[in-house]
Amino acid sequence: NLFVLTSEYESFSIVIAEAFLYKTPVLTTRVGIAAEKELSDKVILLSSNPTPDEIAKRIYETIEGKYDLKELTEKAYRFLLKNLTYEKVVSQIIQLYRTVSRK
Repeated sequence: NLFVLTSEYESFSIVIAEAFLYKTPVLTTRVGIAAEKELSDKVILLSSNPTPDEIAKRIYETIEGKYDLKELTEKAYRFLLKNLTYEKVVSQIIQLYRTVSRK
């Protein structure tokens, strides 16, 4: 019902993208993909480096129905389809390699 990732070190957490794919709400700390402004403001419940008490509070708020999880997960799913498809990611990596190889 809720995916929680409390990592301090992630460059790209594929498990967040997988949660988006299965329309599972995500509560996470501000690392890797979760640090992106567009993502953290719209599709992730928590995007800071909280204390255990703050994490527990967010989990409780989620259970109690404070958030519109249907809307949240639909936005996350659309973000995934718009930004994280194989074709888009590979083209970005190729462009990055081209840019770096020119220097």
